[in-house]
Amino acid sequence: MDELDSFPAIWEWLTRDVTVVGGLQSPMLSWIGAAGILVLCLWHSTVLIRGLVHIQRTLSRFQPSVAPLVLVRQQVSKDWLVIPALAKKRARLDQSSETWRDLGDLQTLDRVVRSEQAFTREWLSYRNTLTVEQSSWFLEPTVHSQRSAGEFFSFESLCPTQLNVRFYR
Repeated sequence: MDELDSFPAIWEWLTRDVTVVGGLQSPMLSWIGAAGILVLCLWHSTVLIRGLVHIQRTLSRFQPSVAPLVLVRQQVSKDWLVIPALAKKRARLDQSSETWRDLGDLQTLDRVVRSEQAFTREWLSYRNTLTVEQSSWFLEPTVHSQRSAGEFFSFESLCPTQLNVRFYR
């Protein structure tokens, strides 16, 4: 019988107007709900920031290893785009020089990406799409991809354990 008597008392306390901030009055249930919403927002903010910091740390470990390869490839691509008439002559120079090798760069990239746990699964899937073409016995083999790397290395696929991307979008 005490439980039945206490329910109306609790309900009366929850619905009673209370002044908490300044002269603003509202039922206690509204103040409890507002506090719950603030706690939920703070919790989600903490989870989001923790996930972003983890992703940033992963990328900052990965970026210095890949940056030299990217810079060499961008320079070669830029030269080809600026002087398209000389592209074949430039290609022969690059193939004979020791500074730019597809297979060497692929091995370096393979080692770097496999060392980072977050990228290993996507890298192995992408690596299966790569083909090595040996046009002639005296020319350096070239590596081509059958599909775009963006199909494998999307933000959603790289961050599912650190961040619920669909929720935060």
